[in-house]
Amino acid sequence: LLLVQVLLQAPWVASSVLPVASNRPQTVAVASAVSSVVGLAVAALLIGRYGVAAVPIGFIVGEALACYVFVPRQACRLVREDFRRFAVRQWMGLGVGVAFAFPAAWAAAQIASGPRVLQWVEIGAAALAASIVAVLTSGLDGDERRLLLRKSRASLVRLGVLAAQRA
Repeated sequence: LLLVQVLLQAPWVASSVLPVASNRPQTVAVASAVSSVVGLAVAALLIGRYGVAAVPIGFIVGEALACYVFVPRQACRLVREDFRRFAVRQWMGLGVGVAFAFPAAWAAAQIASGPRVLQWVEIGAAALAASIVAVLTSGLDGDERRLLLRKSRASLVRLGVLAAQRA
């Protein structure tokens, strides 16, 4: 459940960088405070029934109510981006990534062998590879994909991993 919380937290935490960096942290501060209070209250209500699992459940509920919309919307305002289009693309991309990564990790867990640490590496590599495929196929548009590949190639050339291509 903590991993699910971190996964769901990623979009709004990434969006919080813009308001904080531009010295407009009020929305982020209020949303964080409200999500913490709500999260603790929900966790306190559920702890008797669910034990320690109530803590991430409470914080997921608190963040969903206070952070998932308000923080990214503030970031979109700052860069003059349409929030609805951004939100649909963000959550669809996250959904596609999850749809690729979790089955890949599950399948890898079924066939992973060796010491436990090696199994973790195998499962993590499968989830990472599936996530990369998801991002490249559906998370980026054509221009973003070309930019990413061009910059990645340039970085690999600079590191000496790839030879520079001659025109």
